[in-house]
Amino acid sequence: MIQGNISQLVAAAPYPVEVLPVNPERASVCLTALGITARSWLGAVVADSGGLVDRPRLAPGTRGRP
Repeated sequence: MIQGNISQLVAAAPYPVEVLPVNPERASVCLTALGITARSWLGAVVADSGGLVDRPRLAPGTRGRP
């Protein structure tokens, strides 16, 4: 599950936000491909979730859904 202020932002969103399940192997590949660590905001989303989905838009993550 996403930690810290990201989970607070998800909870405070004015619309439903779905946190997709994490795939640790895929997350590691994505972090390397993006050249970031899990200490950054985007890195935390990548490392701790499969992505964030807000309807009707899709946010960056390790696994997208239409």
